[in-house]
Amino acid sequence: MATKDAVAKRWVFVSSFLVYVVYTLTRRCYTYAMPSLMKDLNLEKSQLGIISSSWSLAYGISKFGGGVLSDRFSPSWFYATGLGISGLTCIAFAGCDHVYQFAALWFLNGIFQGFGWPAITQLVNNWCSGSELASWWSALSSAGNTGLTLAPFLITGLVKFFGWRIAFFTMGVGAMVVTVVIPLIIQDAPTEAAGPRAEGRSKGPAPSLSTVLGLCSNRMVLLVSLSYFLVSLIKEGWSNWGLLYLIQHKNTEEALAGSVMFVFEAGGVCGSLITGFLSDFALKTTGSTPSAVNRIPLTVVFSGWSVLAYILLHYFSNSLALLYFSTFGIGCSTYGVICLLGVMSLEAAPRSLAGAAHAVTALAGQMGGLSAGFPLGWVATHYDWSGAGNLLIVSAAVMPAVLLLSFTAFKASEQKTR
Repeated sequence: MATKDAVAKRWVFVSSFLVYVVYTLTRRCYTYAMPSLMKDLNLEKSQLGIISSSWSLAYGISKFGGGVLSDRFSPSWFYATGLGISGLTCIAFAGCDHVYQFAALWFLNGIFQGFGWPAITQLVNNWCSGSELASWWSALSSAGNTGLTLAPFLITGLVKFFGWRIAFFTMGVGAMVVTVVIPLIIQDAPTEAAGPRAEGRSKGPAPSLSTVLGLCSNRMVLLVSLSYFLVSLIKEGWSNWGLLYLIQHKNTEEALAGSVMFVFEAGGVCGSLITGFLSDFALKTTGSTPSAVNRIPLTVVFSGWSVLAYILLHYFSNSLALLYFSTFGIGCSTYGVICLLGVMSLEAAPRSLAGAAHAVTALAGQMGGLSAGFPLGWVATHYDWSGAGNLLIVSAAVMPAVLLLSFTAFKASEQKTR
């Protein structure tokens, strides 16, 4: 690639990273405003769950549709549109008072938040050669974690000192400002003809609906989808409800609870960054072929870690130090599993269907996130936080068991075909 495009490439990726941090901050406004909403408007946990679930449902629909159809749009335009309308929903949210108004606006926010990652996927595809694809994917994946790491301090601080309405309004205006500059700073593709697409990674036509549905009969796609559902349930369960859980169940002060949530997201940054490296290193060390099947053992290790971390948090974390330790483990393990499942979804299908396969598995993940909204809020309302915590532990325990059994079955099938 020419020097000019090499410089432009670095600028595109730095800009994309920072923009996705803003995406993440606008989507987390609600999470860190929940205690204030509950107090100011006398909302129940089940009502808060309705708002959370409306976002998860919308985001799942949008991310699936965007993953399949984003080839037809300019990535920078897609990126800017999603962030701009997300910002507008935050501004409108600040002026509302009723649950169903909140749910409708947060549903709309979820729809346009779903534009972000498909745009990044297309930018990576346009600018990266095959030999560097995984490295850039991992680096950009950590942008979300970076935003989530900043959110407990930035948004909680705004809520504490100025109120939840000002917090939403500020995040919305900030998103609108960034939206204006996105088309100016992010270039869709290299200008030189000999860019990454010359290596044979060019786009084909968008896959048909029947082709996408056909992926559902792929055993590996089904396994990754089920695992995505479970890990999203336990990760989003903590992301959505962790602050209230710490305040109401662990009797933690709100400021300290925010710092615990920061440690959770910091663990997520570590998990996202190290799992890709560890997976590639393990495959090279053992001489194994890079494939979804051969990435299962490390996924089992990280998913097993999430079970132990949740048990420690729920039953034994009676000090701030143990809360930090256990929540860091939950963040590192769950985000690590999500990163590995993302790679496995791309390897589970032919290269021409990799984007569609990722969209299918990501949709399952969003259904897990949806279950962490109203359903988990209902459990917490009727069975207290003890019941909700036990449900998350059981869900976490199912995942490594299913992965391990599936790995054994896949290996047995490989032996029979030799």
